[in-house]
Amino acid sequence: MDSSDAKRQLLHELMETQKAIKEKLAVQDQMIKRFQELIAKGDLLAQIIDYFPFPMAVFSSDGRLRMVNHTLLAAANLSDSEDIVGKYNVFSHSSYLENWIAEAIKRALAGETIFLTNHEAPLMSFGETGQPTGRGITIHQETVVFPLMDNNGTISHAVVVLINQQH
Repeated sequence: MDSSDAKRQLLHELMETQKAIKEKLAVQDQMIKRFQELIAKGDLLAQIIDYFPFPMAVFSSDGRLRMVNHTLLAAANLSDSEDIVGKYNVFSHSSYLENWIAEAIKRALAGETIFLTNHEAPLMSFGETGQPTGRGITIHQETVVFPLMDNNGTISHAVVVLINQQH
């Protein structure tokens, strides 16, 4: 093989290597783009939940409130979720209004989806301190309580969605 053949062979191998690198970069770019889209959708999904037009609350398996959306905060006249999230435990309260929601949450944590109609809404009964006041704001409320599973398929939380707006 003379030097011109060796140069052509080397040039050909370099071109093939460059082509392979470009293909790998294209795949990486696609992966990065998809990842960015997922992040963007996650932010969008979080915003949808946070600004969903119906009050929402998420309770952990021990009954502790883990998340509320802006609509619930507004309905409860609270400016910040820090007063209630992680502090309020629906299983620790014994008023009539908290009892029915505690039972629904327990059933959801056991795997049921519960639809409740025509009741008062205890999740909106927080006073300025974030403590329950013992009264609901809404007389006629519809509620859906459903289980939320973790990545392993284990029920980890119960989600409460109050369907009717404040009357």
